[in-house]
Amino acid sequence: NVLPDISHNIIRDIDEDAFDELSYAFIFDASYNQLTNFSQIPMKYQKGIKFLDVSHNQIQTIPRRSFPKLYELASINFSHNNISDIGRSVFSTLFSIRHLNFSHNHLEKIESFTFGKIPTLLDVDLSHNGILQVRRGAFGSLVSIRSIFLDHNLLEEI
Repeated sequence: NVLPDISHNIIRDIDEDAFDELSYAFIFDASYNQLTNFSQIPMKYQKGIKFLDVSHNQIQTIPRRSFPKLYELASINFSHNNISDIGRSVFSTLFSIRHLNFSHNHLEKIESFTFGKIPTLLDVDLSHNGILQVRRGAFGSLVSIRSIFLDHNLLEEI
């Protein structure tokens, strides 16, 4: 097994074929780099990945169709980035996701469709953002949710 650990570099882009179908990883660590868009991380062949760490980058957006069919992905760490936008239903193809960490970003609003229906999600950390508004039903379809961290934001009401 190849465990891609490309952390602590100055990587701005990763070729989409850098990790091919022979690269079967459980952990993919691209933290502490200079990535600006989540689509710069090649997920095409990472079908067995369970833990993804893209923290401490400069990622601004997570576009739709960012994730291929990653059936085993359980945890993603997006903390310490510049994320201000999460694409509509971007996590709908992740059937095993349990933990999402968006702490220390620039989110201002959580829409009702941001997380959609993720039946396996246990916790989401949205602390230390600039969240002003959480739309009605934003967490309503998360049937397994145990913890939602919204501390250190700019909320006036929910």
